[in-house]
Amino acid sequence: MKNNSKIAIMIIAIIAAASAVYAILFFAVLFVLEKSAEKYSFTYETTKLDEYGDWTDHFDYEMDSINEKLYLFPETIPNKDDSEYYYKAEVVDSIDSGIIFAKVKYDEDDYRNEVVRLSQTACKIEVDDYSVINRVDYSESLFAYPAYIAIYDCIHSYEYALLDKEHTSITYVYMQGMIPLD
Repeated sequence: MKNNSKIAIMIIAIIAAASAVYAILFFAVLFVLEKSAEKYSFTYETTKLDEYGDWTDHFDYEMDSINEKLYLFPETIPNKDDSEYYYKAEVVDSIDSGIIFAKVKYDEDDYRNEVVRLSQTACKIEVDDYSVINRVDYSESLFAYPAYIAIYDCIHSYEYALLDKEHTSITYVYMQGMIPLD
């Protein structure tokens, strides 16, 4: 009987030691995972008009999918005094997301020319050996302003231009990694 109680105590001690080792390993793995997630989390944000168009040089994997080109955004912002700009890119656990807004004020002729450019914009989408050329859509009902739409909820990405004819301004919007709330 005494031998059985010694064996039982030894088994309990072995189980306790194994549980302690398991707990230490478990928390060590959690610690390493937390530190590696911090290591791969980056954010860059700006409203500086001088940085307009610089969307990929702040950290690795920044807005990877726009390296090619945005379809609707102008190459430059012509009237920087009356225009606004916001850019934010973020990578968390290797998942990138970002927002680009540019509200550009035009004179009447430049506004008309820009609306014509937007109306003639075509999007070439390539996947592997397959490509499609799509014209941008025009909508007067999807947003509060008439809009040209290049991307609308395609893999949680959006790109559109909102037309404000009264103030001869266009607000360009690009959002990547945005999951709808509905």
